[in-house]
Amino acid sequence: MQEEEFLRENGYLLSKFEEVQGQFLLLKSQLRSQKAIIEGLNYDLAQSQAEIERLKLSNKRLREQLSAQEARFNEQSILVSENFKIRNNFSKIVTDIEEKGSAENVNLKEFLSTLIEEIDICINQLSMDRE
Repeated sequence: MQEEEFLRENGYLLSKFEEVQGQFLLLKSQLRSQKAIIEGLNYDLAQSQAEIERLKLSNKRLREQLSAQEARFNEQSILVSENFKIRNNFSKIVTDIEEKGSAENVNLKEFLSTLIEEIDICINQLSMDRE
């Protein structure tokens, strides 16, 4: 009778060892799966960080281009008012010549010196903006 009892106990212990071994193998398998997932996530993280750096560099270049475009726009808007003054003076000269009938009665010297000054202002603004 003791021998039968001994075999039953050993059989019970053997089944518990097999159960523990099965759980151990399951946990070992889950650990390998989780390691693979972590490696994949680390790869994705590295790719995302590289993409972020690339986008930051692209964003920086786009901001520089935007600043350059804004500077050009500001330069052109400054010159528009000067161009308008020059155009008005030319129109005044032509109108005065047409009204008085000849260029002799119009003070062309004064108008031309004013135009030359305004053209010089435009040229100076252009050269300062380019530097």
